[in-house]
Amino acid sequence: MLFGINVGYKKAWFECDGTVQLGVDVSKVRIDGPDTNNVVTITVPNAQVIGQPQADESTFSDIHSDTGLLTPITTVDQSIALEEAQKEMKESAEANSTLMNGARERAKTLLSQYVTKIGDLQGVKYEVQFRDAE
Repeated sequence: MLFGINVGYKKAWFECDGTVQLGVDVSKVRIDGPDTNNVVTITVPNAQVIGQPQADESTFSDIHSDTGLLTPITTVDQSIALEEAQKEMKESAEANSTLMNGARERAKTLLSQYVTKIGDLQGVKYEVQFRDAE
């Protein structure tokens, strides 16, 4: 405060849409078998956020700001706000068990289809079972 005027604060708000990629780390998938009954066991880890969330620049709202007399919102502030928004998007996706379970189930479907196709090419019918990674 300088002469009763607040000169050193800043607040800003903007909104945007973003994309978060979810998936399973394939290097942690383990495929065992087939056993004598043609059962292939696939161990699948939990899904995770892959890479950084991507903000859609075309959806950025105007920046609504409230600043002190001597503290404008700078491009550095905007960059920091975008990084914080990406961090929050990632944390939100990681905490959403429905999204994470859906991503894991899609990975299991793809893995099952892969094993089944390999069996079809060899003239063998494989049964696929899944196990959770520890």
